[in-house]
Amino acid sequence: MIVSAAPAVRLAGEAASLIADAAERAYPNEACGLLIGRSDGSGWRITRAIVGDNVHPEPRRRFEVDPRLVFEWMRRLRGGAESVVGHFHSHPDGPAAPSETDRASAYDRSALWIIAAVPQGRLGPMRAFRLERDGAGFAEVTVNVE
Repeated sequence: MIVSAAPAVRLAGEAASLIADAAERAYPNEACGLLIGRSDGSGWRITRAIVGDNVHPEPRRRFEVDPRLVFEWMRRLRGGAESVVGHFHSHPDGPAAPSETDRASAYDRSALWIIAAVPQGRLGPMRAFRLERDGAGFAEVTVNVE
């Protein structure tokens, strides 16, 4: 279930371009990576996207950001103003919406998910979501590219 949400995402243009390029390059596999920035009560400010290797054994249907990349960036940003606030991934030939597989693997209610549709290898819609507090579904978050 997807419901509307009040918080918004301010996504740096360079980060949006990097996500788009990664999604198209990875096709027909899922691209994935990290979102770096800040979050507060009003939403998220994403300043950087970091492309990662999709280490899942079924990269055409699922994704897993390389854990080494996750820990590297958590250490790199420790004590600073920014942190890893979520991740992005693509849905080759699928919608820019969380799948049942996404829901089953979601656990961090503070994390932001950006999903890029990639129909026939070309970037389609890019949308953002967060997990609902009860974990039962996702809420869509408005994305503003700056």
